[in-house]
Amino acid sequence: MSTNLNNLSLFHKTFSLTLFLFSVNFLFFPCCNSLDEQGQALIAWKESLNTTSDVLASWNLSNQTPCNWFGVKCNLQGEVEEINLKSLNLQGSSLPSNFQPLKSLKVLVLSSTNITGRVPKEFGDYQELIFIDLSENYLFGEIPDEICRLSKLQTLALHTNSLEGNIPFNIGNLPSLVNLTLYDNKLSGEIPKSIGLLSKLQVFRAGGNKNFKGELPSEIGSCTNLVMLGLAETGISGSIPSSIGMLKKLQTIAIYTTQLSGSIPEEIGNCSELQNLYLYQNSISGSIPPQIGELRKLQSLLLWQNNMVGAIPEELGNCRELSEIDLSENLLTGSIPISFGKLSNLQGLQLSVNQLSGIIPPEISNCSSLIQLEVDNNAITGEIPSVIGNLRNLTLFFAWKNKLTGKIPNSLSECQNLQALDLSYNNLTGSIPKQLFVLRNLTQLMLISNDLEGLIPPDIGNCTSLYRLRLNQNRLVGTIPSEIANLKNLNFLDLHYNHLVGEIPSQFSGLSKLGVLDLSHNKLSGNLDAISNLHNLVSLNVSFNEFSGELPNSPFFRKLPFSDLTGNKGLHIPDGVATPANRTRAKCRVRLDMEIILLILLSISAVLILLTIYVLVRAHVADEAFMRNNNSVTTLYEKFGFFSIDNIVKNFKASNMIDTTNSGVLYKVTIPKGHILTVKKMWPESRASSSEIQMLSSIKHKNIINLLAWGSYKNMMLQFYDYFPSLSSLLHGSEKGKLEWDTRYEVILGLAQALAYLHHDCVPSIFHGDVKATNVLLGPGFHPYLAYYGRTKIASEKGENTDANPVQRPPYSESSYGYIDLELDSLQKINEKTDVYSFGVVLLEVLTGRHPLDPTLPGGIHLVQWVKNHLASKGDPSGILDSNLRGTKPTVMHEILQTLAVSLLCVSTKAYDRPTMKDTVAMLNQFRYFA
Repeated sequence: MSTNLNNLSLFHKTFSLTLFLFSVNFLFFPCCNSLDEQGQALIAWKESLNTTSDVLASWNLSNQTPCNWFGVKCNLQGEVEEINLKSLNLQGSSLPSNFQPLKSLKVLVLSSTNITGRVPKEFGDYQELIFIDLSENYLFGEIPDEICRLSKLQTLALHTNSLEGNIPFNIGNLPSLVNLTLYDNKLSGEIPKSIGLLSKLQVFRAGGNKNFKGELPSEIGSCTNLVMLGLAETGISGSIPSSIGMLKKLQTIAIYTTQLSGSIPEEIGNCSELQNLYLYQNSISGSIPPQIGELRKLQSLLLWQNNMVGAIPEELGNCRELSEIDLSENLLTGSIPISFGKLSNLQGLQLSVNQLSGIIPPEISNCSSLIQLEVDNNAITGEIPSVIGNLRNLTLFFAWKNKLTGKIPNSLSECQNLQALDLSYNNLTGSIPKQLFVLRNLTQLMLISNDLEGLIPPDIGNCTSLYRLRLNQNRLVGTIPSEIANLKNLNFLDLHYNHLVGEIPSQFSGLSKLGVLDLSHNKLSGNLDAISNLHNLVSLNVSFNEFSGELPNSPFFRKLPFSDLTGNKGLHIPDGVATPANRTRAKCRVRLDMEIILLILLSISAVLILLTIYVLVRAHVADEAFMRNNNSVTTLYEKFGFFSIDNIVKNFKASNMIDTTNSGVLYKVTIPKGHILTVKKMWPESRASSSEIQMLSSIKHKNIINLLAWGSYKNMMLQFYDYFPSLSSLLHGSEKGKLEWDTRYEVILGLAQALAYLHHDCVPSIFHGDVKATNVLLGPGFHPYLAYYGRTKIASEKGENTDANPVQRPPYSESSYGYIDLELDSLQKINEKTDVYSFGVVLLEVLTGRHPLDPTLPGGIHLVQWVKNHLASKGDPSGILDSNLRGTKPTVMHEILQTLAVSLLCVSTKAYDRPTMKDTVAMLNQFRYFA
């Protein structure tokens, strides 16, 4: 019996232990194969995403918790605290609104993920959130007020989206907020005064919201921890509040290109940590407060293009860390402060277009780091200090249009990096120092309208980089040195109004790039044979000399204005009247030419019809296939949340087709509320990667069209842009010929600036690959935009030479032919020089009003060759111009012909002969400086 009782007792103990262990396992491990509530919420969001990437493959139901999933972090209790999917391509998905189970969520990072939609008001329920980053996406709508319930929030990053509406008035309810970035959206209204309640705020950036209005509230002074204040390119107006002086930790103030007025408060001198003060392009008045001199850590002071008056305070010399000062385009008076000589870190000093007087202080030579010195358009007197040669890093020195006297110092030759020197419109005397011409990097030398005398030094031939040389309106004597012919890059040579004698050197025939030559009002003699074969010459003035002999018998010389030849008593100008036999032969040639042109027209028309049919059929077949495709749909990365993508695709019809590019077809689509878009449907073989598209969408330049949105739909890759008419439609459509020269000039300058930005300011450099008139759009006021990249190419980030390491070019579309660089096309390569060539073709198209493949051109030749042939035969350059540009006043015609010279440089046969776009912009700008 005892044995049985013992066995029973043992059984009960064993059963109890088993039951206990089972209970513990049930309590602490409720289901070894079921996912907890947090994971289920994340899975639900994942299933709503449109991504096909396997990056989120770890997000699956086989786990008990999401703690080991990609981008997810948990605390020790297994609660999700962080979700970070930065730069993951979520292809137009919406933000999660069902994260209620994630009660402990602190960090949510979804920046650069291509998400769209609105910011969910449910975010206000996640009370533990301290960090939200939704930047660089396609979010629209308003910032929900509910987000201001997050009392622990430290960072709210919503920049670079398409958000609208006001900053929530109760933004001050976020007492822990440290970083608030709202820049590059479409926000409007005023900055709420409650922002002053954010005592911990360090970064406030809301620039790029052009619809902001009102004043910067004085309450901003209560944000005493503020380090960065950015409100550039907004509609902010009024004065800077004096309370700004309470911000003792402030390092950067960037409120440029706004509507600020009033004066800079002297209290700004209390911002002892300030490093960068950017207030340019405003309407600020008053004087520069001397208290700025108390900002000992100041590095950049940019106040240009305001209405500031008074003297430049000497106290600025106390800001020893200054590297850049730009006070140009104001109404400043007085002299250049001697104290600037204390600024050994100064690299740029721009004081142009003011009313400064006094001398250039010799102490400026102590600024050993100085790279650019611009004091032009003032009333500065005295001599150029000889110690200026101490500025060994100087690349640009502009002092034109002042009252300088004395000699050009020989010591300028010690500025070995000098590239541009302009001392025009002064009272300089003496001779041109031959020492200048040891400067092998010199590209521009302008000494116009001084009192210089003596010979032009033969040493000038050493400056082989010179492309612009203007020594006109001086008292130079002697002969023109033949060594000038060594300047193979010379594009502009002006020696008029001097006392030069002798003949034009025969070596001038080798100046193949020379476009503008003015030798008028000298005492030159001999004949003009040396310049009779300069094929790029578009502007020539040899009037009031002593030239003799026969005028070269070519259309160019025969059609020169009499004013450009007059005053040469010995120069025989033939009447150019043809004999009857010549007239008969000419009529026969004309008849034959007309027959050839007719045949060419018929051939080209047939080819164009076939190509058009091919494009239309291809687009139609593709559309039909896509419309029948019922596979999974990837939502468009919408900027506008109120239209149907199906309705957009239904508009992909031949009647709505605008053009074809290297990479797709362009359609004009009208969406609800009357907004007109251009939608680009990419060719399947031309689809760029998402990272490449993201890079392109981040480009911000006033002359480059914004990529509004992009996305995929039933295997189609789509890109969305604002619709504007093209330059081509204005040049060749019903309104052709109505563009005035000033408008054309601004269009080509804007296009040049856009390409220069892509080539020289983007890192790495970007090559457009499809520059043509149909890809130049004209917004309100004919504002130009470069648009519709072809198969855009990005230079190596390692900085290899792009000529030596070009990238493969894509196939060209029909409408791109005529703009193609034939030399590099034969090598199947693309680099910056292909863009330069295409720009040159567009420039010729603007000047002539003719399409590059205009079928009416004789023999069906290309526009570039037609222009070159015309100039080679010495035809009147004005004869190739659009009829609307002919007969303009001489100063305007001079500018037009200089622009023609630039175009010829850009379409040089050899790529290495073409200028960079940066140099092209400089040349175009200079035409107006010296008009």
